[in-house]
Amino acid sequence: MVENSITADLNNPGSYYIKIKVKTNSKLNRIYQDGDTLRVDINSPPVKGKANIAIIKLLSKTIGIPKSSISIMRGHTSHTKIFLIKAPEMTIQQIVDKLCLGN
Repeated sequence: MVENSITADLNNPGSYYIKIKVKTNSKLNRIYQDGDTLRVDINSPPVKGKANIAIIKLLSKTIGIPKSSISIMRGHTSHTKIFLIKAPEMTIQQIVDKLCLGN
């Protein structure tokens, strides 16, 4: 289940860590579930942070929160990234539903 890719920050209610595997230079932008893994295909190249910016924009639009509520905690130059999502008005299940069903 993709719930394994999303964990709550117990020290900061309303903050969630999302582990995502990224494929850059794709034909389209999409978020999807691949077994237990949350994946993002992004059409931006991994040059000068362009792909990271595009991923944050896609996550923001899909979840329905401002881009400023999303930051990369680990994996700036890696295919596996961990994002911090600050959404105090949302539950972890609401985020899972938007990521998995919002496409």
